Parts: sequence; structure tokens; C-alpha cells
Amino acid sequence: MAEVWTGSGDLGFFAAPHEELADLKVARTGAGFRGALSYTVTDLKILTGPDA
Repeated sequence: MAEVWTGSGDLGFFAAPHEELADLKVARTGAGFRGALSYTVTDLKILTGPDA
């Protein structure tokens, strides 16, 4: 984890076509968190062929 921030939380949903999420009213929020996380994968297997 890097650059982790904590503070008061705020939550809102923006209107979007064909979505009802913006109609939800947030009752309360707790603490807010923001952080960055990354990882590296080095053992991938490349799949090829018709069954991949």
C-alpha cells in the first residue's frame, strides 16, 4: 500500500442513462479511505489454440 489517506467519508452517485443508482439516498457514511496498490505477476501461462 502506498499514499494511504483517511478522513471523513462522502458518497454520492451520479445520474447515468438506464441506471437507478442516483435515486438511492445515502443514509450515513463512516470514515473514508483511499490508497494505491499494485502487484506483479511473473508466472503467466499463455493459452493458444481453439480451446484457449
